[in-house]
Parts: sequence; structure tokens; C-alpha cells
Amino acid sequence: MEEVFITESTRTTPYTCVNYSNGKVDVKGRSSPENTMEFYDPFIKAIALLKETGQPKIEANFRLIYFNTSSARCIYLIIRELKTLEEHGKKVTINWFAEEDDEDMVETGLDFQDIVDIDINITKTSGEY
Repeated sequence: MEEVFITESTRTTPYTCVNYSNGKVDVKGRSSPENTMEFYDPFIKAIALLKETGQPKIEANFRLIYFNTSSARCIYLIIRELKTLEEHGKKVTINWFAEEDDEDMVETGLDFQDIVDIDINITKTSGEY
């Protein structure tokens, strides 16, 4: 297994990273790929591989400035996979960052928390995050 899974951001896709040595998962940027499942499927599979590591703690950071409806479905699948890790004994921390004035993004994070039944730390930020 590689130590890190990374997909660099583009105009329509976010930066994604799974670091197996420290248990960090990151999604950052804008998400509106043409074929959303094709983009996110390898990332979701990379997250699932965290079950096989000795890493007891997983920290997932979502820093999205925009995502379309089809991306929302994939983000749900990512959070659900994180819930599966928790059910396999990993201590999972999910951080959801939203700009202070972006109430829609805050509400979306809270919605994912309710739908998946997992704690999500919502943090309002100002400027670049």
C-alpha cells in the first residue's frame, strides 16, 4: 500500500488526500466534476483501506467552497465510509469548515451529521482556509 493517496485539484475537482501513516483525510476546494463517481470512487476506496492500517485515529477535514448536487451524494458516501471506520474501532474526527457567511455550507455539514449519525465539528472561518 502506498503511504499517501493524493488527487490534485483542478478547476472542477477538489484536492483529495488519504495519508495512511497519520490517518488524515482531506478534501479541499471546489467540486463539480463531469463524472462525479468516476472522480470520487478511488478516493472512497482509499479511505476504506484505512481499516487495514494500525492507525487508531482518523481525522477527516472538509474544506469545500462549493459542490454540486452529484458531489453531495459522493460526500455523503465519504462520510458514510468514515462511519464504517468508526464501527471498525477507529476513533474518527470529522471537521467541516465553512466561511463565516456561508450558512448553506454550515447547514449542509449539520445535515450530513444527522443523516449519517456521526459527530461533525463545524468550524466557521474567515478568508482562506
